[in-house]
Amino acid sequence: MKTPADVREAILSIPGVVTVYAARPLLRAMVGDVAAGLAPGGVEEPADVEIKRRADSTHVLVRIGSDSAFASTAVARAVAAVVRAELAAEAHPVSVNVEVSSVRYAS
Repeated sequence: MKTPADVREAILSIPGVVTVYAARPLLRAMVGDVAAGLAPGGVEEPADVEIKRRADSTHVLVRIGSDSAFASTAVARAVAAVVRAELAAEAHPVSVNVEVSSVRYAS
């Protein structure tokens, strides 16, 4: 079974991907951490790639920064394809949500 770290490394190998950000924005992560802190088991470290495995599906959330030399939509499609390939062994359908959170311009 692939881990978020495995998937992150595959994403970083894609031309046009500059970085992978935490899957959950800071404020959302903080709210989730407060709720998790109140629950048994405590707080989890936020992942750069969020993989939610359920009984009948797998959902993946990825936030990337892309290079302005590449079309961000093409980079996002490539990321989704690589994530699906990395998780091809999953027993059920995989849905992928890719957010392009920033575009880096070379000066």
